Amino acid sequence: MNAYIAAQGAHLPIEFQILGYAPKPWLAEGSFVIANQMAKDLNDSLTFYHPLDREKILAKLGPELTADLYVNRSQHDRPPTVMREGGNDPKEAPTA
Repeated sequence: MNAYIAAQGAHLPIEFQILGYAPKPWLAEGSFVIANQMAKDLNDSLTFYHPLDREKILAKLGPELTADLYVNRSQHDRPPTVMREGGNDPKEAPTA
């Protein structure tokens, strides 16, 4: 990173020129900070606990109040639709 910045010299991207900013030398600590943030972003621990929290709320409030808190956001949140025989099939033309 530092070699690239040094090789660019005064030919840095326009953003640097407009802001009158010259990047500081890259330190090894910066790599650790970036890697740590990426690990947090990719392994969000809250996604593991979210279903457990929902089950606790469901047990306390019941299905009707819980449904008000958790709006259906996915096909997995509601039961699948079952087509009845001869009814509302988009491939079938309506009969007159």
